[in-house]
Amino acid sequence: MTNYEKFLGRVSEASISGGKAIGLSMGFFMFCIYLNYGYCFIIGSVWIDGEFYNSAEDRPYLAGDCLAVFFGVLFGMFALGGAGPSFTAVTEAQAAGRSAFDIIDRISKIPQD
Repeated sequence: MTNYEKFLGRVSEASISGGKAIGLSMGFFMFCIYLNYGYCFIIGSVWIDGEFYNSAEDRPYLAGDCLAVFFGVLFGMFALGGAGPSFTAVTEAQAAGRSAFDIIDRISKIPQD
């Protein structure tokens, strides 16, 4: 077995596990979005049908209020989704910092004459 094949196997395993993690996180994110869709429209229809009082507008809730809340939640979820690359950068910075501190610790343990 050559070095290429040995390292190719390790990289292949790492990429498969990374793909699974990305797939699960995207699936969870989409699940949350669709859960919000359902929740917004169910609660909105209950409030509209029950003529719940909207104290901010001094009238019962209307279909436009339901849509405004829906789009507000939707844009909020997209903003949270946009924070993902920032979390990736922080994780990479932590890994680089750990490597740097390991080198510093290794150098500081060398006996001085």
